[in-house]
Formats: sequence, C-alpha cells, structure tokens
Amino acid sequence: MNLKNGKLKRDEPRLVQRVLRALGVPTDIVRIDIGSGANQYVFGSAELLAQFREQLAFFDAAAQRAAGTPPTT
Repeated sequence: MNLKNGKLKRDEPRLVQRVLRALGVPTDIVRIDIGSGANQYVFGSAELLAQFREQLAFFDAAAQRAAGTPPTT
C-alpha cells in the first residue's frame, strides 16, 4: 500500500521490477539521473513493451468497469 500512496521511506525499484516480472515482462533497471534518484526500466524488446501496454490497458478497463465509468479506449 505504501508504494501506491507514495509514503515509502526508501526507494523500491526492485519491488517494481518483481511486479513487472510477475506480469511476464522482465526488465532491467537503469539509473539515468543519479542526482534525482529516478529509476527507469528497460524492456528487452518492443514485443515485451507492447505486451506490457496491453496489460495496462486491460487493467485500466477493468478498473473503469468496476467504478462504473465508461472506458476511454
């Protein structure tokens, strides 16, 4: 829950990577800007990125149906 509400006391890039892996989308973590501490996740191929986007669209549509709002796509 803390990951969702932004109240983590430390950065959790490995947790995000584990969630992505559980969805069948392996990634590599790349720290681009050391000053900001931001992590970026690199997908191994365009197909993996497309698969991840499809999964996001599916979960967004399911959440919208559950909330009773019409899908945006």
